[in-house]
Amino acid sequence: MKNYILKSLSNLFLVGISFLWVVPLYSLFITSFKTISEISKSPTALPKIWSLRFYLESWTRGNLSKFFLNSAKVSISAVIIVVFFSSLAAYGITKAKFSGYRFFYFFFIAGLFIPAQILIIPLFHLMSKTHLLNTFYGVALLYAAYALPFCVFLFCGFFKGVPEEIIAAAKIDGCSEFGIYLKIIMPLSKPVIATVVILQFMWFWNEYVFALVFLNKSNVKTLPLALAQFEAAYVANFSCLASGIIISIIPIVVTYILFQKYFIRGLTEGAVK
Repeated sequence: MKNYILKSLSNLFLVGISFLWVVPLYSLFITSFKTISEISKSPTALPKIWSLRFYLESWTRGNLSKFFLNSAKVSISAVIIVVFFSSLAAYGITKAKFSGYRFFYFFFIAGLFIPAQILIIPLFHLMSKTHLLNTFYGVALLYAAYALPFCVFLFCGFFKGVPEEIIAAAKIDGCSEFGIYLKIIMPLSKPVIATVVILQFMWFWNEYVFALVFLNKSNVKTLPLALAQFEAAYVANFSCLASGIIISIIPIVVTYILFQKYFIRGLTEGAVK
């Protein structure tokens, strides 16, 4: 009876938390299809006509298509960079066993404790001198560098679970260190790669502070910056604003659906071991 009561209470708590998440999303979704008069009369009622005209208006008149493409360039590039370099660093730390590998592991872990806000001024000077301001690749490198410590932490935790016998057998067969990393370690690392891709793509796609500071020109602004301006331009047109927000959510949902098979496994194995 005690276990039944505890399970019922936990389920009730989870339902309440889910309700807090679902209701705003529901309101946002139906608002994107409703006219201003319908929103004023009944904010929670379903729209009379399900039309995509507000989505088309925000996509064309709001020029979200250009900002959507900018965010895709920055986010995808940063994900590729951080997956490659963090996995390569984690392999060297956990499997290559070079002298001083512990120092480098704790060096990367120390990066987890550095707040992003204190880095803005020195990074601005650095990117200004290297001519990386208002460039996609500059912000992509910045995102990847800031995400590197957490990704190295996840990859190291996962790589520790890879049997040493597999690596020893590959070395006996004449495989190089990079060949072992590329042909053996990475194919076995699909769960943690999926975890890194989902978590970091979500952060890169929604990141606002770095993009606000380092992307000042209108032609290189990302989607979060565009939505902030979009809110000021369409403050009275809640339908277009809501449709723009829904559009910005779609890539994250698609990414999670594509990689959800390995997500939980990679997160637990990479963080616990």
